[in-house]
Amino acid sequence: MIAAWLREFLVAPPATVGPISNERSLQLELALGLRESGFDVEFEKCLRVPRLDGSTLKPKVNLDLFVRMGGKRYAVELKVPVNGQHPETMYAFCADIEFVEAIVRAGHADSGVALMLTDDAVFWCDSGRGSWLHNHFRVAGSPVTGSIRKPTGAKDSNVMLAGIYDVATCWGDPCNDRLLHGSRSLIVEIA
Repeated sequence: MIAAWLREFLVAPPATVGPISNERSLQLELALGLRESGFDVEFEKCLRVPRLDGSTLKPKVNLDLFVRMGGKRYAVELKVPVNGQHPETMYAFCADIEFVEAIVRAGHADSGVALMLTDDAVFWCDSGRGSWLHNHFRVAGSPVTGSIRKPTGAKDSNVMLAGIYDVATCWGDPCNDRLLHGSRSLIVEIA
């Protein structure tokens, strides 16, 4: 339910929605739209949840949006990369998936999504360069699951995913140019 609402909002936003320039502006515009649609919304909800063994990245505790409607609870994590840093952002997105998984597993939410909004086609198109992590975001049938190691720098941390996510197939239609010109959304559903 929440994923479908998010897709529709990003492709055909209400006329009152302003441009998106960073994660905070996306968080605020989504919250306003969700509230106007009858959802209850909390910002930056603090949730300390146990992670899977093997996860060594510093744990996240603040959920971008906690949404409720009709007795259902949804966890929403957001990313709006506007400065490149492709492998680092892809790794951080996997950490968002891990956090939402942990929230659902702990019973704080019924389901959730990790959402990325970007105008940088390098995230979804093969540029002729990239790494094993880039392929998970660009090539259908190359799912992320299990241990995902940090792709750059000291490569000294891992996130652990319990689910199997074919991320490359989760890119949506082009978003409304009024939000972020030339952008697409990536919405990964976590049940």
